[in-house]
Amino acid sequence: MNLHVFGIRHHGPGCARSLRKALDELRPDVVVIEGPGEAEQALSWAAHAGMKPPVALLIYPPDEPKRAVYFPLAIFSPEWQALQWAAATNVPVRLMDLPGTHQFAMQKAEEEQARAEEESHSGEPDAADEGERSEPEPKDAAALAPLAPPEADGPTWRSDPLALLAEAAGYKDHELWWEDQIERRTDASNLFAAILEAMRSVRAEFPEARERDLLREAWMRKTVRSVVKEGFGNLAVLCGAWHAPVLDADAIEGPIPG
Repeated sequence: MNLHVFGIRHHGPGCARSLRKALDELRPDVVVIEGPGEAEQALSWAAHAGMKPPVALLIYPPDEPKRAVYFPLAIFSPEWQALQWAAATNVPVRLMDLPGTHQFAMQKAEEEQARAEEESHSGEPDAADEGERSEPEPKDAAALAPLAPPEADGPTWRSDPLALLAEAAGYKDHELWWEDQIERRTDASNLFAAILEAMRSVRAEFPEARERDLLREAWMRKTVRSVVKEGFGNLAVLCGAWHAPVLDADAIEGPIPG
């Protein structure tokens, strides 16, 4: 199995340009993209002559259309460029993200749980009416507390793990660091390998802990494994840069990362 992971910024023009060049060099026999699996049947429209970006996929449960989710694509979106490359070279595309049906169900369950908790507290005495000051629960207090005392002239975004890379490079603005190092880069040689290693280092210090994203990543690995079982041997896997380290060949072939 020859698996190449391309960690990108969604709607990053530099990533889109570098990805197109990388696909020309790799010539994969399948392209796997971070996107909801049930939308695969709509991807053929990307090759339609009249389909001009900006465009968007719309996914919603028929009985609750208010839960609609949009997946916008511009001409500078790496995903759009991957779709155009695949259509031009007659290479199949697979979508690997957790299906929207699952995500809608999780969202609904979370809302119902939050509503139930709110209703359970609504009957409790109001401390303010008793002349007492209401104090947050310990877990709430921890969430409200700053991560560290702010420095007089220091950056204010230390809660963003990616900011560590920017700070190490001398940037106070991590978005500007990404722009300079990734989006404005003219030489794409080894760019995606560098992104993969950078994200691997960051995730070693700041492991993913959000339940929904852990489930999404597990589903992505399952999907990539199923694509390999279909008989494809030269895979291009396209995902947000944060997910790249848990979708490489070691992660797919070995134990599932925690």
